[in-house]
Amino acid sequence: MNRFNRYVNLNLISCSYETSDGQSREEVGFFRQDPRLGKILTVHGSYGYIAPNNKKIFVKYIADENGYRTQMLKHPPVH
Repeated sequence: MNRFNRYVNLNLISCSYETSDGQSREEVGFFRQDPRLGKILTVHGSYGYIAPNNKKIFVKYIADENGYRTQMLKHPPVH
């Protein structure tokens, strides 16, 4: 593992890693209050890997009360 970070408190969790074989993941989860539904966990993140054709694949996602939604990216996210 080339890099691993984690941060946790009562309202926020953040985690990221990167491996030597090209895998990576970053995500931030937080609670928010919805007047109708109460406390809701929302997660924003991305992951990447090397596909069998040797191309780097990046996927950005959001997970919340509306489900899990992804967006394929042609280029890696800039940090």
